[in-house]
Amino acid sequence: MNIRYVDVKTAHGGKATVAEVEVHDDFSGNVVRASGQAFRHPDDKNDEELARMLATGRALQAAGRKLEKRANGLVKHHDDMKIYRVKQARKPEAAKPAKKKRRLLRRSESV
Repeated sequence: MNIRYVDVKTAHGGKATVAEVEVHDDFSGNVVRASGQAFRHPDDKNDEELARMLATGRALQAAGRKLEKRANGLVKHHDDMKIYRVKQARKPEAAKPAKKKRRLLRRSESV
């Protein structure tokens, strides 16, 4: 996966901020989407920039976990395929049905 670009969208309200992240793949067109939230404690000052940074950071962490999970799945798939190919190479060929031997008729046994 070659990452072409990362798209981040944030929305800020009075008590909560939400960020959505999209990681776009350069070749296959795959997109990984994740979101993060930040909530303001009633005693905290309303700092929109801080809230957006927290929500965006959490969304990026979630996207990173998804990318890592996808990569681990691909590694497992390749390992499984390697084991499968080794087993197939070691497997004896399936027993072929015995061919019926044609018996030549002698002159005295003519039909």
